[in-house]
Amino acid sequence: MVPVANSEAIPARSKADDGIHLLSTISTTKTIYGFSDGSFKDYYATHVWIISSGHITNILDPTLFIHGSSPMDGHTHDISSSRGELQGQIAITIMTDLIQSVNQLKQQSH
Repeated sequence: MVPVANSEAIPARSKADDGIHLLSTISTTKTIYGFSDGSFKDYYATHVWIISSGHITNILDPTLFIHGSSPMDGHTHDISSSRGELQGQIAITIMTDLIQSVNQLKQQSH
């Protein structure tokens, strides 16, 4: 967890900028990162995910990351923290595909 020492250091931007600031940063750095984590306890699992440009200070600016979380569905005998984390990775894949589609970005090969 990144401690927030001074919340006034966060730029005064609207959280609801439709990802414009994030897209601008990603187009400059040419890098996007996705992270997820899964949790499991008492036959109940959840996942969390975040998409960012990857720079540690960007996590302090709410316009430079997209995140989400959800309970995991499925039969109680099939639920695990690994499955929760995988569902978070699927959410990241869906969100990056939506970002690409909505903004008409072309996929680049390396």
